[in-house]
Amino acid sequence: MRMLLLGATAIATTPASLVFAQGEATAAKVADLVHAGDFGGAATLMQTLVEERPLDRDRRLILGQLLFGSGDFAAAGDEFQRIEKRGGTKDDFAVFAIGEALAIGSADKTALFSGSRFRDSASWLYLSLLRKGDAQATLSAGPRESIRTLLRGDATVKEYVDLQRQIMTAFLDGVAKRYGEQAQVADMVKVAQGSLRAELTCVASFALAEQALGRGDLKGAAEHLHAAVETGAERIAEFHVAKAELARLG
Repeated sequence: MRMLLLGATAIATTPASLVFAQGEATAAKVADLVHAGDFGGAATLMQTLVEERPLDRDRRLILGQLLFGSGDFAAAGDEFQRIEKRGGTKDDFAVFAIGEALAIGSADKTALFSGSRFRDSASWLYLSLLRKGDAQATLSAGPRESIRTLLRGDATVKEYVDLQRQIMTAFLDGVAKRYGEQAQVADMVKVAQGSLRAELTCVASFALAEQALGRGDLKGAAEHLHAAVETGAERIAEFHVAKAELARLG
């Protein structure tokens, strides 16, 4: 597994995602709005950050996630389609920068999207298409550890979570070994590792719920959404989208 880490000097900076570099104040407002359930307002703010860097796929991915959370699946799909045309984003935890790695263990709200457990733009596009009513939407195969494997029915939630947790735990162990003497790094790694199972379970349950909603299986979707919310994984965006979906279901 290939690891791409920034130098130790990056440790001294706030452990927010590099996506939000030079836009931390706006990022904090975006995170506050998401925690409050206002995905539309969060998307409007995030749009300003995307306009600053229109070619930044990571910023655009977050915008798409926020639009998805607001229920505007057509607009979300447009954003994910733009990302796909530029090469896509993947669930590749082997190339996290140190900022993203530490953000996973940060209590800061701006870490909401940092080191996202669900970065595969093709899967987000697939779910967006399903949710806007495209019953013919399909999803190509991906690496064994990808969420695509779960959505294609080739892995159970447990299998997906266990494999992702194994990969991310190994990565975080490497971060701790290399930077553990730096202030707060060891504590952040401990928080991150302690949260992984709940957060990955939340992601898996959320993705399956959205797939079920797109297929008209409201009962199955509700079960998955409740499973996502019951994880208590409030540090990740999917938890808050799941809450919004449950509210829309009534």
